[in-house]
Amino acid sequence: MRPAAVDVWESVGEGGMFAQKFGGFVDPNCLMIDKRRCEAALACWNMPLDNDATQMTADRRVYAQLRTQPGRGTNLATSYYVAGASDILAPVRAELMGEAWTRAGALAG
Repeated sequence: MRPAAVDVWESVGEGGMFAQKFGGFVDPNCLMIDKRRCEAALACWNMPLDNDATQMTADRRVYAQLRTQPGRGTNLATSYYVAGASDILAPVRAELMGEAWTRAGALAG
């Protein structure tokens, strides 16, 4: 696998496609979290958003809790994702990534 694109729309902090709905977003799996200072955020991983049939949205609660804590970003792309067509946001990502999405599929196939 090879990187297809730098995420500049989704897991970007207070901006991006989740800015209005959630105040932004960074996938907590991409963060270094000091468990001693952010214990309340860790408990949020057990609580998906209300009415979430997939039970996959607890990371939104974690991010919301972490937003209340001091932190620093690197402004660098520091994590890699595997994005597949079965993901519920695949059509949105495909549109945002454009040709990079098509190239990534060709590389994977």
